[in-house]
Amino acid sequence: MMPIWCPKDVYLKFTVKGKWRIDKLSEYTDSRGLLSTHYGGYNYGALIGKIGFGDSFVVADKGTILVKKEGPLFLRQNLPRKMKIAPEGKLEVEVYDGEFMEIKDINNKIEWKEQGTIEQVLEDENNNKNNNNKSNKNKNMKENKEFEKKIRNHFNNLRTNMSLYYEKYISFNPSLKTLKKILDEINKKLKSPLSSLTENENYNKFLDEYINSLNPKEIMKNVNNSRLIDYLPKLEENIEYYLSDQFGTPVKVKSIVTKKSIPNEIIIQYLLDKKYRPYIFNEKSQSLAVKAFKNIFNDSSLIFVAISLQKDEEKKDFS
Repeated sequence: MMPIWCPKDVYLKFTVKGKWRIDKLSEYTDSRGLLSTHYGGYNYGALIGKIGFGDSFVVADKGTILVKKEGPLFLRQNLPRKMKIAPEGKLEVEVYDGEFMEIKDINNKIEWKEQGTIEQVLEDENNNKNNNNKSNKNKNMKENKEFEKKIRNHFNNLRTNMSLYYEKYISFNPSLKTLKKILDEINKKLKSPLSSLTENENYNKFLDEYINSLNPKEIMKNVNNSRLIDYLPKLEENIEYYLSDQFGTPVKVKSIVTKKSIPNEIIIQYLLDKKYRPYIFNEKSQSLAVKAFKNIFNDSSLIFVAISLQKDEEKKDFS
């Protein structure tokens, strides 16, 4: 993301100078990329731009693009994410008629809570695993709260900035390319940008009390591959009933048992659930609760997400 905000109905203009190449075996090219090779619909090495949730375009010298919806400017080279490169040369890009804005101010404007790159997320996860043996109970509780907070932030980043979330945390996985089409369709159906969901402390407290009230041996017995399909839906139904009865608003609960411990990988599991996905992107969803119970069975964690809805609100079909 560039420190440039693009106002609506403005023609953004570009000048691009210089050439670069992917490695010593490749030819030098300008911002239009190599004509002989293609990836994702564009030439290898092409400079690709995007404004907010808008369509991608090639950034070429003396090129212009009409800003249909305001948003931040993104620039990237068009290359497979895992492709090894040894770049040489440079491109100098000048942008006209956009507004300079600090990245932190852009993040605030689009309600994006920065969680780092996928590489940073993986590094943090490895560091946490290495420190596990040194953790005491209080430290574990603190780390669990931080883990839940990260999942909430990822959840809201996905909800409010689908395109950016896909680019940062999903696009590197070729097997999840279909999610881009799904998110694009959802974005088209929305009448206006979605807002972040506030943390529901009441739900969090209830989930803590409810899970702690259950017999740990009973959970261990049921949360395994042979009984999971039957056990979790009943558990979700009970929690939904109690939460709705206690607080007087509809609520949808989804639980997963997973060995995944990286927030974006957990979010993807919820995103892939066709039945729960509509609630993630419902314009009338009000609040969010996330509770994680780590290492509950065979190095797996039990994670709950609860979304409160406005009364009588029906889910939208985003499946």
